[in-house]
Amino acid sequence: MSVVTGQRPVEMRGISEYMRGSGRLIRHGNDPLWGPGRHEAGDNTFTYFLDPNSNVMEYTTELEKAEDEAAWQPREVSRATPAGADQWGTGGLITDAMIPAMFNEPDKGLWTPSPAWKLGPVRGKSATGRRPHP
Repeated sequence: MSVVTGQRPVEMRGISEYMRGSGRLIRHGNDPLWGPGRHEAGDNTFTYFLDPNSNVMEYTTELEKAEDEAAWQPREVSRATPAGADQWGTGGLITDAMIPAMFNEPDKGLWTPSPAWKLGPVRGKSATGRRPHP
């Protein structure tokens, strides 16, 4: 799981797991803020929910990968068009609840990086601070 400020994406292993997980959340009373759909940027699926602490949580899968970074070319994606935000057209419009929820103050106790992660790798040492094995 990767964590970003204001939003917590949870990447599923495939489209079936993504749809079953989204469906299970919906059946248990968790209405989606937006989705299910597929973003044009990243070509990944999405369904956004609020977690119990009112943080935005994105269920996603199939994030586009650059298999050959040397050959990869950036492309421009417009979120101003409905297809730019949701190429399937199934997610509907972003709900009024989503915008303020994405700019809430993240729960600082939910995820705390280790000091080694904050500092990054040290020359000659791994991210844990230990010297690598020869």
